[in-house]
Amino acid sequence: MAWLVKTLLVKTKRFGVLEIEEDQVIIFPEGLPGFPEQRRFVLLDLQQGSPLKFLQSVDDPDLSFLVAEPLTFFPEYRVLVRPEDLAPIALDAPERGIVVAIVSVPSDFKEATVNLKAPVVINPERSLARQVILEGDYGVQTPLFAAS
Repeated sequence: MAWLVKTLLVKTKRFGVLEIEEDQVIIFPEGLPGFPEQRRFVLLDLQQGSPLKFLQSVDDPDLSFLVAEPLTFFPEYRVLVRPEDLAPIALDAPERGIVVAIVSVPSDFKEATVNLKAPVVINPERSLARQVILEGDYGVQTPLFAAS
C-alpha cells in the first residue's frame, strides 16, 4: 500500500503556485516580530545548494523573506542563546537546528545587508521556528558581501 503524502498548494508572488508536502511547513508558534498572525512558512531553495533561500508565508502570497545561512558568509558567527529562548520550539541547542538570517536587499544586490542580531532558528525535527534576539555586538544591517 502506497503512503499518501498530504500536499498543500501555496500561492506565492515570486514563484506562482507551488505544491509542497505538508511536512515542509514550518510553524512559528509566536509568529514573526511585526507579523504575529503569520505562523506558517516554508523554506524554499533559491538554487540547489545555495546559501540563500526564501522563507515564504504559506498563508500570504505577498510575504516572503530572503534568508541566508550566516555561517557561509560569516564563519565566526555564533548563535548564543538562553535555553528558554529555544524552549518554545522544543530545541535544546541552536547547533541542533537550522539557523538562517533575514536579508534586506536594496536596488543594488551588492549592497544587501543581513540581520545577524535576530536570526531565525528552526527545529527541523519538529518543524518549529522562532526568531531570537542575540546578546552582543551583532548588527541588524551587516553588509552581506563584506565578508565574502
